Amino acid sequence: MNGVINIITKKAKDTQGTMISTGAGSEDRAITSIRQGGEIQENMHYRVYAKQVERDAMEANHRFIEQHGNRIWEEAHDDSRQQRIGFRMDWDMNGNGDELFTLQGDYYQGNSGFSLLRIDPFTPHHSFNEADDYHIFGGNVLGRYTRRYDEDTSSTLQAYYDSVNRDSLITDTSIHVFDIELNNTCSPFDGHDVTWGGRYRAYYDEIDDKIVQVNYAGENDFRNLGAIFIQDEFDLIDDTLRCWIGTKLEHNNYTGIEHQPSVRLLWTLNEREVIWGAVSRATRTPNRTEETAQFTTGIHNDIGLTNQVLYYGSRNLEGENVVAYELGYRTQPEDWYSWDIAAFYNEFDSLIVGNGPVVQMPDASTLLYVYNLDNAQKGHSYGFEIANNVEVTDWWEISSGFSYVLIFLESHFVTGQVTSGEDDTSPNAQFYTHSSFDLTDHLQLDLFGRFVDEYPFTPELESGYFEMNARLGYRPNEEWEFALMGTNLLNPSHKEADQFDLHTNRPERGIFGQVIWRH
Repeated sequence: MNGVINIITKKAKDTQGTMISTGAGSEDRAITSIRQGGEIQENMHYRVYAKQVERDAMEANHRFIEQHGNRIWEEAHDDSRQQRIGFRMDWDMNGNGDELFTLQGDYYQGNSGFSLLRIDPFTPHHSFNEADDYHIFGGNVLGRYTRRYDEDTSSTLQAYYDSVNRDSLITDTSIHVFDIELNNTCSPFDGHDVTWGGRYRAYYDEIDDKIVQVNYAGENDFRNLGAIFIQDEFDLIDDTLRCWIGTKLEHNNYTGIEHQPSVRLLWTLNEREVIWGAVSRATRTPNRTEETAQFTTGIHNDIGLTNQVLYYGSRNLEGENVVAYELGYRTQPEDWYSWDIAAFYNEFDSLIVGNGPVVQMPDASTLLYVYNLDNAQKGHSYGFEIANNVEVTDWWEISSGFSYVLIFLESHFVTGQVTSGEDDTSPNAQFYTHSSFDLTDHLQLDLFGRFVDEYPFTPELESGYFEMNARLGYRPNEEWEFALMGTNLLNPSHKEADQFDLHTNRPERGIFGQVIWRH
C-alpha cells in the first residue's frame, strides 16, 4: 500500500539495430541476450529479443555444519534457469505522433528451486526439509492505442492478457488475467487538466493441491475487479501553488466497493526551491490464499525445535487500509549540488494477521501455533528520507541517501494467544551511496555502498550490515562495451531477513563479467 511500481520500456524506434550481450560469473552463472530492431515500413518500427538466465543458489539460513567451532552455511535450493523471447511493435499511424499503436508480448519458461520445512501428519512431531523445482512458464500480450485530438485532449485504450503457470510438489497453479483500461485527458476549464477513465480486470485460476498439508477451497476460482478514477490538476496560485485532487472507486469480489482519494500540493518558492505535500488513502484487498487456504507448515529456527503452524484463511476479511501523510522539500542551491528531504506518517487499519493459541505438544520440544486470519491489527509508522547529489568535478559524481522509519502495530487478540504480525519487522535505518568516476573518455568506475540496520523485532538473528557493489566499464567505441562487476564484496554472505515459516537465504559475494556488442 505504501508504494507504486511503474515500469517504462523504450520504444522500438529507440532500439534499432543489433545488440548481443553475454556474461558469466560466480552467482549469475550465465546471462545472454540478443535483440534485433528494424523498420517494417515508414513510421512502423519493431524489435524482437531472446534472453537466457542461469543463477546459482544462495546459502541457507537454517542449514549449516560446524567446522572448528564455526558455522558453514549449506547451499540453499533456490538456483534458477529461465528462457524468454519477446517482441514489440510501434506504429505512428499518421506520422505526426497524434495516433499511435503499440503491440508487444513475450513468452518464458524455466525452473526455480525452492525448499520448505514439511510436517509429516502421519508421524507426530516429525519434520523434514524438502527441496524441489518449480517449473514455470507463461506469456502475455498487450495492445495500446493512443489518440491525441489537440494539445490538451487525448485518449488511450489498453488491453492485455497474461498467463502464469507454476508446477511443483505442493501445487500445480495456473492463473489467467485479462485487463482493459481507458484513460482520457482533457481541459474542460481554463487552467484545469483532468484525467479520468476506468478499468476492468478478470482473474481465473486453477489450483491443484498435491500434498495433504495444503488445501484450497475449490480447484477453480473466478474473480473480477472494476474501477473508475478521476483527477484534476490546477493552479491555486498561478505558477506558484499547484494542486492535484482525485479519487479511485473500485469494486472487487472480496470486500465490495473501496474508495482511494488523494490530494497533492506543489509550492514553487523560486526556480531552485519547492515544497510538496500529500494526503492519500490506499487499500489492499485480501487474496485467495488469505480467504480460502488451509495449510500446515513448520517453523524454521536455529535452536533445533520442531514447531508446527496450522494456517486457516477466512471469508470474512476486510480490506487493509492506510492513510498516508507526506511532506517534502527539494532545493538546488548550486548548479552542481541538490538535496531533498521528505517526512511521512502512515495510519494503518484492519491489517490482516493470524490470531490463535499456542499448544504445548506431549513432546516438550514441539509447539503448535494455530493461526486464524482476521483484521485484528492497526497501528502507525513514521519517518523521513534525505537524498543529495553532488557533481564534485566534471568526472566525479556522488549521490547518497538515508532513511529512517519506526513502525508501531497493535493487535487485538485473546490473552494467551499469539499473532503472526508484529511491529518492528523492518530495519529502522538504511543508508546508500553511489560514487561514479569517469576515469577516462572510455573507462568508468561505479562504487555502490549500503548499510542496513538490524531488525528490531529479532535483533539476535542478525546485526546490521554494510555491503558494497562495484562496476568497472570500458567502452572503446560505439560498438563494443566490456564490464566487470562485483556484488556483496564486504562479506562472504549475509542475512537480510528471517521469516519463521519460509526459507530466507543468504546472498553471497559474487563477480560477473559482461561483453556487449551493438551495431
